Amino acid sequence: MKIKNIREFRTWVKDDDPDTKGNNKVDENFLGLYDEHKTKSGFFKIIHGKIDNGFDNKLKGLLNLAQDTQGVYEFIQNAIDCESTTFGLFYDNENLIAFNDGLSFKKENVIAILNEGDSNKSEGDIGRFGVGFKIIHRLVGEHDGFEEIKQNEGPIIFSWNNKQQIASFIDDDELNLEFDDSIESESPWLFKILLTCFPTQLNDTVYDLKNNETKELLKKSEVINLVKFIKYLLVQNNFDIKDFSRGSLFYIKLGKNKSQK
Repeated sequence: MKIKNIREFRTWVKDDDPDTKGNNKVDENFLGLYDEHKTKSGFFKIIHGKIDNGFDNKLKGLLNLAQDTQGVYEFIQNAIDCESTTFGLFYDNENLIAFNDGLSFKKENVIAILNEGDSNKSEGDIGRFGVGFKIIHRLVGEHDGFEEIKQNEGPIIFSWNNKQQIASFIDDDELNLEFDDSIESESPWLFKILLTCFPTQLNDTVYDLKNNETKELLKKSEVINLVKFIKYLLVQNNFDIKDFSRGSLFYIKLGKNKSQK
């Protein structure tokens, strides 16, 4: 199965802004705000623009827009906004998955959930999910999620356009995925969000917060755990998400005590 190439998406985000297009001092594959010497800025800067109070304060501010319990509401609101007729949320002590059968994501919707939903590229009601989705990231940690997010924890999203795509995703135990370089195509999205705003994919070579080259910040084992959890839910709850001709799902490895929230 082909999935959209998230590296191409990050390049689109950079090139769609006249302030960053063609600027070799801006690296869309660098997670951070600036490198150590402030000679290079990264994707965090592309998304959030000028930041007066520093990286850590900005990230903490995003995570504290509301409390944990608001997260469930945001998943439901997203399902309403994208015209779904079915919504589900399941969790145990370690995993949470929310899904709906609404409109699948377009690139404008992806940028909206990365940048607080106020992008001029945001499209339709799904764009309103952006502010609320920042709250979801709190669930990866015991407290506000700040420390865990700095260690590259984050939600995983899969968004599909037809039954074959969701069936292939669930049934392919080997995850034989190819990348589709066209972000305008009908291929599904599969990505993990780092630092509340940086989308990464399997086999993605990027530069971490210390500007060191790294890869596999979305590990194959994480996606396999997601698929295993879906299969478990299918059996336990007697429904089949593979019947959805479109939709999106959101998976989070829950932080300590977050299932109680």
